Amino acid sequence: MSKSIMATLGNLAIFLIVLLLILHITGYVEVRAKTTEGFYYEEITRGGKVALIVLGSVIVACIIFGTINQRGLWR
Repeated sequence: MSKSIMATLGNLAIFLIVLLLILHITGYVEVRAKTTEGFYYEEITRGGKVALIVLGSVIVACIIFGTINQRGLWR
């Protein structure tokens, strides 16, 4: 049971990294400024926030229905 949870979390982390890369390339996530320490920080635009919220809720719904289906409770 714990292995499947870890695999799900690993897949979710990979998906979120890829999603942030895609949003960055498409311009939803922009590099705004360089801080005094020399690090760049990224600011998510309003459209990017909406896209992240929608995709996040879809992912959570898929995970919930997937676990319900694994247990055989959803028919």
